[in-house]
Amino acid sequence: MKYLTTGLLLLLAFTVHSEEMPIVKMQTNLGVIILELNLEKAPKSVANFLRYAREGFYDGTIFHRVINNFIIQGGGYTQNNEKKLSLYAPIPNESDNDLKNVRGSIAMARIYYEPDSATSQFFINVRDNANLNYQQAAIEEQKWGYTVFGRVIKGMDVVDEIQQVETGAKEPLKKHVPQSPIIIEKVTVENAPPLVPNTSVSQEKASLLVKPKIQELISETSTRESSEIFFLPPDAPSEPDEPEPLPD
Repeated sequence: MKYLTTGLLLLLAFTVHSEEMPIVKMQTNLGVIILELNLEKAPKSVANFLRYAREGFYDGTIFHRVINNFIIQGGGYTQNNEKKLSLYAPIPNESDNDLKNVRGSIAMARIYYEPDSATSQFFINVRDNANLNYQQAAIEEQKWGYTVFGRVIKGMDVVDEIQQVETGAKEPLKKHVPQSPIIIEKVTVENAPPLVPNTSVSQEKASLLVKPKIQELISETSTRESSEIFFLPPDAPSEPDEPEPLPD
């Protein structure tokens, strides 16, 4: 019921249109990163990211997975390298939205073999990563890439500084962890439509306002349980295309 309620609220938010792209300020201990989110192309992913941001979920977390010339990833671990449990059910994959995993884009991390499994974790591409995009493939599971939902509009110098830090193992994480924590001190929504998302809307009101087709989507995608194991993007395109599991 909890996931159904949040699914209703989230999908209600998708009906809101704004001419302005949501802007998010990410304050790190190495500087500020400003993000522009594409609500038109990735409405579910944007609404999901904004609700985590507005609830302070990302504040005090770290970039726990940093691979030079590939990605920097955060949104799921505390400064003590403890996994933060996701607040909401996974969201549908939107990687067929024509947005590409190019340098400076921000995308949702997910379980490698489960396209519709993104929750709170995200990554910023530090180079063009075409292998993470939606692909035309005969096998359904192989089509889906990693959903891009925005881009860095200021602070790529900070992103580049982060990607160059020394990394290694830090229990329980086995590799690619910055040896000096890269802390996401605070994430602030600077500009976004008020209903992306509006957690003050009641389930009853949401049920009346959400269109029937969206209600069908809720029943299909928003009531399943959230997984606690993340398989993230492959280490690098030149290495074997295998998932890298993280501990529970």
